[in-house]
Amino acid sequence: MANFITLSDDTHILEDRLELVSGESLANIISVSDDITILKDNTDREFIIHSGQNLADHILLSMDIFDVAKKIPNLSSLSIPANTNFMAVEYADVSNIIKYQFIPQVSTSVRIDANGNNQVYASSVYNVSDTGFYVKFNPQVIESNNFLDISVTNKA
Repeated sequence: MANFITLSDDTHILEDRLELVSGESLANIISVSDDITILKDNTDREFIIHSGQNLADHILLSMDIFDVAKKIPNLSSLSIPANTNFMAVEYADVSNIIKYQFIPQVSTSVRIDANGNNQVYASSVYNVSDTGFYVKFNPQVIESNNFLDISVTNKA
């Protein structure tokens, strides 16, 4: 009986050493190590998200984008109707801005067709407000393939 118990103990020791040599134990250790690394990475990420740093960075970036967007001119073009000597333009017609906080700076130019077959038209901007402006043409525009190029710059 004592020999049987000793033999059984030796068998268990041998099985443990065989498992260690076979690589199964090493694979289990690597697997547990990977699980710990993934858990640590998720914990670090969650800590950053909940620490407020991520939110603060997002807010600062949004504010920077807003500040830059205020300084970039809004560029657009409108077709000039034939037989006209003026146009009334609302900002909502040329951009997603309906009303400016301050009266913006408006610049325009008349673009004629690529062949240059049209007359040359002078244009003047007047009555600029926070919602729109007027443009006067000299002489009266007679063709239908001219465009008014517009640049609106926010003063804020």
